[in-house]
Amino acid sequence: QAGDLVCIDCGATVDGYRSDITRDWVVGEPTNEQSCFYAAVMRAHNQALSLVRPGASSHLLNAAARAEFVTAGIEDCWRHSIGHGVGLAIHESPSLREGIDTVLVEGDVVTIEPGAYRSGWGGVRIEDLLVVTEDGARMLTAAPRELRVIRA
Repeated sequence: QAGDLVCIDCGATVDGYRSDITRDWVVGEPTNEQSCFYAAVMRAHNQALSLVRPGASSHLLNAAARAEFVTAGIEDCWRHSIGHGVGLAIHESPSLREGIDTVLVEGDVVTIEPGAYRSGWGGVRIEDLLVVTEDGARMLTAAPRELRVIRA
């Protein structure tokens, strides 16, 4: 219905290996609140992405993304970790959950997926898949990240 947020999490399997992506749509034009919410999640996503490299810790990635939620005044909407490993299983090591201080190494394939959810209102999650390289990370996801509008 007009005003609904639609969050789609999907993937594919190729030669036994998994992928994972989440993108968001809004039915009709987004409200100011929806646009601000989405922008905060995007800032958290970009902040975490910028830190992915060998030696980066899950604590650092979660803290950087969470700080963007605090700045936006939506810290109570944080509902899960910043990401997880992907390979032969959709969720595998390395775990990027809060409370587990995982350190990334070259070759890790991980998601970065901050999500913000408000009960009775909806939520937003932006998820990309990337591989940790010698000097940073290479994005494996090619889909645009902007909030898309579904014309009602």
